[in-house]
Amino acid sequence: MKIFKRLIVFVSVFSFLAIALICAENGISETPQNPYGICAHIAKNEYPVYRKAIDTMEAVGIGTFRSGANWINAEKTKGKFDFSRWESLISYAEKKGIEPLVIFPSNTPNFAKPFPKHIDELAEVCKRFAGHFKDKMKYFEVVNEPNLKIFWDGEEPDARAYANLLKRVSTAIKEGNPRAKVLYSGVAGTPVEFIEESFKAGAGEYFDIMNFHPYSWYDIPEKTLLANIEKVKGLMHKYGIEDKPVWITEFGYTSAQAHPSIPKYVAKSLKILGVDKAKGKIAYIHDERFAYFGNLFNGSAEWLFPQAKNFHRINFDEIKNLSPSDCPVLYILPNEIFPKKYRSDLLEYVKKGGTLVTVGGIPFYYDTEGLENGKAKRKVAGRSPLKAFRMGVKTFKDYGFVELNLVKMRIHPGRRVAKTESAEGFSDIKCEGYFPPYFISTENTTPDDEVIPIVYGVFGDKKLPLGAIYKLGGEFKGNIIAFYGILGESASEQMQAKMLPRQFILARSRGIERVFKYCLISDAFDYTRESHFGIVGKNLEPKPSYYAYKTLAETLGNSLPEYRSCGNINIAEWSREKDGMPVAAIWSNYYKQPVNIKFEGKIISAKNYIGEKVGIAAEGQTLSLDADMGVLYLEGVKNVEICKSE
Repeated sequence: MKIFKRLIVFVSVFSFLAIALICAENGISETPQNPYGICAHIAKNEYPVYRKAIDTMEAVGIGTFRSGANWINAEKTKGKFDFSRWESLISYAEKKGIEPLVIFPSNTPNFAKPFPKHIDELAEVCKRFAGHFKDKMKYFEVVNEPNLKIFWDGEEPDARAYANLLKRVSTAIKEGNPRAKVLYSGVAGTPVEFIEESFKAGAGEYFDIMNFHPYSWYDIPEKTLLANIEKVKGLMHKYGIEDKPVWITEFGYTSAQAHPSIPKYVAKSLKILGVDKAKGKIAYIHDERFAYFGNLFNGSAEWLFPQAKNFHRINFDEIKNLSPSDCPVLYILPNEIFPKKYRSDLLEYVKKGGTLVTVGGIPFYYDTEGLENGKAKRKVAGRSPLKAFRMGVKTFKDYGFVELNLVKMRIHPGRRVAKTESAEGFSDIKCEGYFPPYFISTENTTPDDEVIPIVYGVFGDKKLPLGAIYKLGGEFKGNIIAFYGILGESASEQMQAKMLPRQFILARSRGIERVFKYCLISDAFDYTRESHFGIVGKNLEPKPSYYAYKTLAETLGNSLPEYRSCGNINIAEWSREKDGMPVAAIWSNYYKQPVNIKFEGKIISAKNYIGEKVGIAAEGQTLSLDADMGVLYLEGVKNVEICKSE
């Protein structure tokens, strides 16, 4: 019996060593890799700086980079393949211990457009690519965001067609490299209908790793991310593929500020109206019932009024008691959502002499009665609510000549005004930023009202106001400062950094195997969303998100945290893999909140979300602190309990 047991041990050890040797010979490790990923366009426009980019990844602690294949570079002429660019990338990344994830097709050559109708050509290049790099590359993602028309090569998205393409391309990749791991497309958002339709068509048989992109620009991750992960996992369970790992290969917040000139325009408008911010408060709305956060994302109050010292946070119910003498200015968010039941209260505020400021989108365009899965459930109200406020809006469709003078946006489909100009009285302000064609209209004004243009869109000899002051008369004693251009789904650089570890901790707490921040470099090409997602700037200078990611990777490591919440306070705990150190992370959903905690262990160190040391004075095993939106890491403590939260 002893000889038999020893024989089993010997065989087991021999088998393990044999597998390890085979893996070593193939150059691909089978051991679990670190879970931190980043999207980087280093096979495309960022190729000239790929070495510095990969060095940056190494410094942060990133284990995988995700990049488009750049098919047009690999096969400029049909049937003639050149993988030299990827050879350079992979060779350098391998030295740094960073794995590649390649997305096909990405930059389709002309002979294969649209790629959904050229599956044979796509399958062939994938097979060649996988075979060429079979000792160096393991992960392949089949199509980025095919549920969007722009990434389905202009064709109408079709989940069943995607399932068919996945079957053909995945089979080809495995022919080139049987050990390759194929990822389901990183679909945009959490499109459960698209995913399920593709599963019904058999997609589940042809990928090894599930994948999606659960962005939540207008909201905090605690309200949406966990629910979206459960939706995807629920579908996987329904179709019997729940054992497959799940990756998130894109998410994050952008730090774009689409209209850098608007704060200046607003300040001057208030001066023209004789509104003195110093003598009153700037009111803004924060109401969790409607996912309406007036000082967090998408043009915060502090961004719009940088010189103001007094802010007053209110919820929708408090509008009716808002006094223009105490709060001469009320700012409403540029997300186009406003509950119908509170419009009359807002109207009364303006009639009493308040100045309403709206700087993005068409205000009141969507009605909402509350949340659905953490997001405000929207109902189209259209332009009609503007009439009561004597406001109006027109688009390029209302002006036949305008469309010819618009230019395509750089990345995403849509249009923007090509030429802008500050109006009389604002000519000392340089007009900067991205303005879609939403124009100020006087269709609902009365003879008692005056409309003062702030900035124009210029179309030959025609000028149309993109922003204006509605100086109201008659029964109205107040004013409205309006810009209808969309501000974009943005946050400040600091807020971007605060959200990063929160998203990652939540995702890892639900077993997401690898998580990828979008993206590495903010090229700052323009003011649009796409140019400012990065954790470093265009010259690879670190943004706050760089330090937030580095701190997270060092502190969380490969551990899977246990997450729980108590009201608006969040706690995650883990035992760090590399040294067994217990760690607790604490943060609030919104703003600072005092909290008392008790814990086991001893606080070895405390640091904030970007790695700065924080002075902590614990009394025994209890601690009073102000929880913030940025994660606070406490090393050495475990079994944290909230004693009291206000």
